[in-house]
Amino acid sequence: MNLNQICKWITEICEEEPKRFADFFVQDVYDFLEVEQIDKAKLEISLRNKCGAKFASLKKCTSKKEVKHWLHKVTSYVIIKSDNKILIDDYFYGGTIRKERAYFSL
Repeated sequence: MNLNQICKWITEICEEEPKRFADFFVQDVYDFLEVEQIDKAKLEISLRNKCGAKFASLKKCTSKKEVKHWLHKVTSYVIIKSDNKILIDDYFYGGTIRKERAYFSL
């Protein structure tokens, strides 16, 4: 598929109103991929470098729905792998995580 079209779909999806919790992380993926800043002449190289092994599955997307599904896989991974204990500690203690608090149990 044309990578310019895929980037256009990513931008459109990013601009949609979030419907699910995972949708709130689409902007983070968009920012990480630097879709707006990518030099169109180096689009494939830039996306390949940013996406690593997941680039092949992105490039196979042939519709906006498939791109949305690809983004959902990324955002779901972010949610599953987020370290809630560290985030909670950061909220309460302003990021001054100490070893004795880093492993507290809720």
